[in-house]
Amino acid sequence: MSCLSRCLIALIVAMVPVWASAQHNAQGSDAVVYSAPEDEDMDRAVKGARETLGNVLERAATGGLPMEALQLKVAIPKEGGGHENIWVEGIVQIDATTFEALLANDPRALPDRKRGDRHRFRRGEITDWLFVANGRMHGAYTLRVMLPLLPPAQAAEFRAILAPLP
Repeated sequence: MSCLSRCLIALIVAMVPVWASAQHNAQGSDAVVYSAPEDEDMDRAVKGARETLGNVLERAATGGLPMEALQLKVAIPKEGGGHENIWVEGIVQIDATTFEALLANDPRALPDRKRGDRHRFRRGEITDWLFVANGRMHGAYTLRVMLPLLPPAQAAEFRAILAPLP
């Protein structure tokens, strides 16, 4: 994976949670909220990501996509209910439905977890995927829904590198 690809993915992983936290903090809470549970646009984005996930995993399994280029967003259960969506990297497929990967950022609502921790998850917990190829970001369905909420300059940077959805 090129330096540009790694830098673009690092930017996404670093900036989106920070922005979401700042937006929510401005509303009087320190919890990260990417979307309200009734957010139909986010629900459609997750559905779209899940519908295309099989093709992406197949490409990664057969060498058509370097596994190190792939990142997944995973819903990790929180104590007391709900979940936090975290991007993971360094993905290893254990079997047809089980994966392990490293948390790509520090969770906000999982105090016993930190960036770099290994996490095992099932395919049904995956809520998004992305990879960067030739300077273009593919996937990132949930990020696309958040673009109108980002500061204009940051949204423009993401729009400039987003590839059309499959």
